[in-house]
Amino acid sequence: MSAYLARSKRTFGVKAQDNNNNSSENENLLNVNLSIDNEVEYNKRNVVLSPEASLLTMDSISLKNNYFECPICNEEIFGIFQLNNHLDIVHTENQSGNVILSIFRKTQKITEDITGAKTNIKNVQPIINKSHWEKSSIDDKCSYPECKKQLGIRNGKQNCYCCGKLFCDMHTNFSMRLSELAKPDSNSPNWFKVCQSCYTSREGYNNAEGQHKSLTHIFLEARKNNIEKLCLEENLLILRLEKLAKSLSVLHEKKGVSVNQRAIEQSVVQWKEDSSTYQCYRCNSRFGKVRNRRHHCRLCGQLFCNDCLEELPLYRDIKDETTLIGTTKSCNHCKRIVFRQKEMNTKEKLPQEAKLYEQIKFNQSIVDSMLPKYNELLLKLSLKSSGTFSKDSYQEAALYREKLIKNFHQIDLLSKRILKLPANSKYHRTLQTNIAKGSIIFLQNNMITLKMLPEKDEINVINEDIEKTKRIKEINVAMEALNDQYSMLQGYYQDALFNRKFDNAKILEESIQDITLEIEKLKVELEEINF
Repeated sequence: MSAYLARSKRTFGVKAQDNNNNSSENENLLNVNLSIDNEVEYNKRNVVLSPEASLLTMDSISLKNNYFECPICNEEIFGIFQLNNHLDIVHTENQSGNVILSIFRKTQKITEDITGAKTNIKNVQPIINKSHWEKSSIDDKCSYPECKKQLGIRNGKQNCYCCGKLFCDMHTNFSMRLSELAKPDSNSPNWFKVCQSCYTSREGYNNAEGQHKSLTHIFLEARKNNIEKLCLEENLLILRLEKLAKSLSVLHEKKGVSVNQRAIEQSVVQWKEDSSTYQCYRCNSRFGKVRNRRHHCRLCGQLFCNDCLEELPLYRDIKDETTLIGTTKSCNHCKRIVFRQKEMNTKEKLPQEAKLYEQIKFNQSIVDSMLPKYNELLLKLSLKSSGTFSKDSYQEAALYREKLIKNFHQIDLLSKRILKLPANSKYHRTLQTNIAKGSIIFLQNNMITLKMLPEKDEINVINEDIEKTKRIKEINVAMEALNDQYSMLQGYYQDALFNRKFDNAKILEESIQDITLEIEKLKVELEEINF
């Protein structure tokens, strides 16, 4: 039926031809009608599929007659493409704004009638302060320092919502959350156009780590609740254990008197019925009549298999191990909670060697930080003349030296204490020996540089020693270079003799003799300095 309606008999200005017309005119008319029919089918599909066509109001009569009606001026227009051109050319944005808004409202109402759901879409413009905006004029230019383009139709003109200055479209192509006072606000739901300067200068722009939120208080609150719950459960199970121990101790004292032990155990905590479950409360393994039988935990009353049950020692006072009277059955979970605090208190402590080694490392770190400062002060004192001798520097150096000697003495004592500790095995004794050897090596390497403080009369002597040391270093560097040259010239000399280049060999031999003499002079000078 729809296909039949789509085939229109209108010719849009072409009159119907008589039967006497020639065949060529009939063929032209037929082609025109076919093209119209194809466009009608295409437009109908667009009306169903495209979202733009769904926004237009169409009368059912106009659909049958294959034309559209302009929603503004009610002009009959054929085809959706022609209608869009008509709206863009004839009607301006200001004239069509209210009509298009009414179309959207009608479309929203039709959607609500079909779906049954109401959509509260309110086109409310966010309120923001615009009092700081720069006023527009004819000769406005972009406020960006490196731009300075003329603002107008070509480059655009836009106020930055944050700073209020005028910019071109290129430098206002940024959005940022702003408050009603036009200040950056990350919690604001409204986005506004801002300039590049405001966008890049906002807080956190250069933060590579991103925004973070501390959840420590949430963790501490959850941890506090878990600890409180665990402590309550622990106290409850300890009370049950002590109550059960006292009841059973009375039972053991009454020898020869028949007492129902099961009833005493059930008086502490109510046991779960055997028929209430067919599997273990812990591992969910299925119970059997012969294998994997069910057992009750004496502290929580739940049913467990034999693998999830352990022997639990009974104490009248759990803090006193001498009050042990026997054992009972308990699940793994209850046993772990009951003896949690006791295991923490009786946990194996840090070995004595480790404690002493930590003290040694602490004293070594003090020496490493103070020894360079002492040597620096010593060098300053040695470079000064006797007339400009600084008493404050001398006292400071003496204080440093006293502290260093104390730390050296402490390291020596701690290493000896480690050697005196008992060893459980040969590997333990090897560990103690290695710690002591390491301490001795540290003392030897650092105490050598710990020189005595110079007196006023000794300053000149120290200066001479420093000069001698510098000269020795210079002589050693020069001798290394000369030895390298000597080895190189020896190689060249042998090559020259092999190739029978006697002239070159003679020159090389003279050079080798000069280098040998220079080396001998440096050796003599070095011996004089050392003696």
